[in-house]
Amino acid sequence: MSKIYLQKIKQELIECLDSEREANFVFRSLISEFSEVPFSQVILVEDKDLTKEAITSIEKAIERIKLNEPLQHILGKTEFCDLQIFCSKSALIPRPETEELVHWINEDFKNKRNLTFLDLCTGTGCIALSLKANFPESRVEGLDFSDHALELAELNSKNLNLEIINYKANILEDWSPKLMEYDVWVSNPPYIPESEKTSMDIKVVDFEPDMALFVPDDSPVIFYERIAEKGLAFLKNNGHLYVEIHEDYTDNVIAILSKFGYRNLEVRQDLQGKNRMIKAVK
Repeated sequence: MSKIYLQKIKQELIECLDSEREANFVFRSLISEFSEVPFSQVILVEDKDLTKEAITSIEKAIERIKLNEPLQHILGKTEFCDLQIFCSKSALIPRPETEELVHWINEDFKNKRNLTFLDLCTGTGCIALSLKANFPESRVEGLDFSDHALELAELNSKNLNLEIINYKANILEDWSPKLMEYDVWVSNPPYIPESEKTSMDIKVVDFEPDMALFVPDDSPVIFYERIAEKGLAFLKNNGHLYVEIHEDYTDNVIAILSKFGYRNLEVRQDLQGKNRMIKAVK
């Protein structure tokens, strides 16, 4: 049996995606998902290995991809720090840059136990869940303002059998965390100015929640201001704060943290060489 059909759908993906590399990844992901063949073995798949149901599912998925819907939403899941995370329009799709933030925390606390973590703007819960997986004896909390995001975070928590204490709060309003003192706060808050919306990928703008992405042009670092201020009251002495940032506002975030007396500030870049995260110590 030839691979004519497989070649046809791969070509369709090449024509509608940004690069052949992306098309190959999406192709392998779809075949793996709907044929139940391991991702690494997709290269061995032939037309005869696909059922009618699989072909129908693949073709429907490709139609959605042509409408710019993210692959993670089509599959309903993604991988993050070796965990399977359910995805939906309710929260940001977990990204590799955020994995780097988690790896940084893991490095810094690899020999510690019984820690207390708070993940602010938890979304899918990917950060909190990854920390719980790496520090199983620690208490991990997730906070978000969106009911739908919290429902998704709870779903991921139950699916992975990782106990996270999730609750609703608005960082920009008056709120108090559950504990009086924490070892670590971490956050990937909204940080993209509204004015950048028109230049962004339609996959992001049309399919991911605005409230998790955008901040007013006149106050692009407002979340960092509130987080840093609250951290002074609820982080332990020598407690650590880790935040993901917009590269253009690196100096602004550093200025905020310095204003509130945080020390040992360190900036790290992502795999693209952009300033992407900052650590500070109370």
